Amino acid sequence: MNKLKNSLLFLTLSSVLACIPAHTQENKRDYKAELNLELDAKRKEVCEQTYLAPRTFYLTSRSSGVFNDYARSFDRLLYPKLRKASFAGSGYVTFAITIASTGALKSFNIYSSNGSQELNELVKRSVESGAPYTSFSSKMKAVADEIFFVRTVTSKGFRIPATSESRLSDGEVRASIEQVKELTELNNKLYREVCGSPN
Repeated sequence: MNKLKNSLLFLTLSSVLACIPAHTQENKRDYKAELNLELDAKRKEVCEQTYLAPRTFYLTSRSSGVFNDYARSFDRLLYPKLRKASFAGSGYVTFAITIASTGALKSFNIYSSNGSQELNELVKRSVESGAPYTSFSSKMKAVADEIFFVRTVTSKGFRIPATSESRLSDGEVRASIEQVKELTELNNKLYREVCGSPN
């Protein structure tokens, strides 16, 4: 994960800056100057990589506004595709999806299901065939470069519940979302401390 790598790099930089080793008086100044040049170059590289990383909006049960509306429009597109599909079995699929501001489908990952490969493939095909999705509005683009959310599809009428981590049956999905959000917050905090505010 790029965000995790950047966070670890930030922590390493902060630690090294605080722990410059002592040398003899005659070469201490030269050593510090050389080390500071190396650290400045590495800091600039990390800051540029982090600044270029996409800003992700993580939709949760507390989200509202334009991003929540966008996810609901995704539901309205997916629902008829699933209803038209012929599937005789029963089951559920919980998946996570990332859509870029251009509407491109960046990722689709199944987190849990009842084990029906047929249903898994049906949901995957339905999601992928809908891409590209609607581009972000200017209001959304000002906040994020991509949106990440979770959906659960059940074969009983192909019901698609509203996004809500508290409703997901799989605790591991909720935990992974929280972990990603925590890493993002840590990454942003370290970015501000090491790089300052982006222009």
